[in-house]
Amino acid sequence: FPSHDKGLFLMVNFSNAQWVEWAQGVYDGGRSNSIGKPSVDLDGNQIYIGSLRACMGCDLQMYVKKYSKSNVLRWSIGWGSGTTNEEVYPQVATTDAAGNVIIAGYFTSSTFTVDSSTILSSPLLSTNFLLKLNPAGAVKWAVIIETLPVYMACDETGKIYMTGKGHT
Repeated sequence: FPSHDKGLFLMVNFSNAQWVEWAQGVYDGGRSNSIGKPSVDLDGNQIYIGSLRACMGCDLQMYVKKYSKSNVLRWSIGWGSGTTNEEVYPQVATTDAAGNVIIAGYFTSSTFTVDSSTILSSPLLSTNFLLKLNPAGAVKWAVIIETLPVYMACDETGKIYMTGKGHT
């Protein structure tokens, strides 16, 4: 990995003895990308979220990666083709007892195309969203929310708890 570049993002798994068990880097060539707060489900699967700009001048595309507890990539999905004028910033992820993945974040474009049947739209300069994926990564639902998410958790029934900042 490059040693002192702003374009390096790391996903790291530490053991109980505080040793690095696994690490993976994403190098973006110095483009303005972001990485959100990860999560781990009840089976030990790791969920990583972030945004990646495929090229200079391209849109910021959101991604979600799920790794097994043995650090094998189970699936990786992304949104945006790079030319949709969508800018999406996932902030935090959590999982529920059923293994569903819940992601909260915001988008700064007028729309966020979640899938072919779910398009979130807003006239605001920045709009917050909540997105739920099934354990295999397929979209279950997506909604616009008032809170800019900071932290999030689920209880055993699937109820979502979130802290964040509201719009004024």
